[in-house]
Amino acid sequence: MTDVGVLGAAGRMGRAVCEAARERTDIRLGALIDPALGTALDACGPPPDVFVDFSTAAAAEKNAAYCAHRGIPLVCAVTGGDPEARRHALLQAAEQIPVLESANLLRSAALMRALARTAATALLPQWQAVIVERHHAGKKDAPSGTACLLADAVDMPRKDVFSVRAGTIAGTHEVSFYGTHESLTLLHEVCSREAFAWAALSAAVWLTGCAPGLYTMEDVF
Repeated sequence: MTDVGVLGAAGRMGRAVCEAARERTDIRLGALIDPALGTALDACGPPPDVFVDFSTAAAAEKNAAYCAHRGIPLVCAVTGGDPEARRHALLQAAEQIPVLESANLLRSAALMRALARTAATALLPQWQAVIVERHHAGKKDAPSGTACLLADAVDMPRKDVFSVRAGTIAGTHEVSFYGTHESLTLLHEVCSREAFAWAALSAAVWLTGCAPGLYTMEDVF
């Protein structure tokens, strides 16, 4: 049984992670941290075996430092804000604890990124790459963290990603390569936040068996 704590437990993804955890027999919910719940890290009680962070960009760096200090493995899926500052904080924490950093914890998304990289190597610069990502109207950061990973994979400026914010779209990412009279498209679509929640829990269980260091989904995949 793995005790999983949730940072940002009152947010959309935090609630989904809690609901998914209650359906698994190998996981027990630990500390649920969120200002909206009136809970804070410095008073979280017994430490969980691992924390999953779906909080905010403003809180992620402090969360990483706390986990490093307490020796708690950390899965960080926070996006937006200053990614360089967040990565620096995670690298520092990774000197003491195992840290998994990914904007998308789905293995299928990691596979799509690998396929996009392979296609870019074979087709560019003779072809043109286009990335379109779609999310629900309430998502604040654009482009999404997953789209940024895909842009990096095909060596595209992140500012060139097309972002759509509408309705209740859970998450769709499309990488297309256009040549002369032909095209190739890779499409990844998530139908529910439950997919992200279950992936986060599986990643958390996996991370508890790792040595200190900074891991990505390529390590899990």
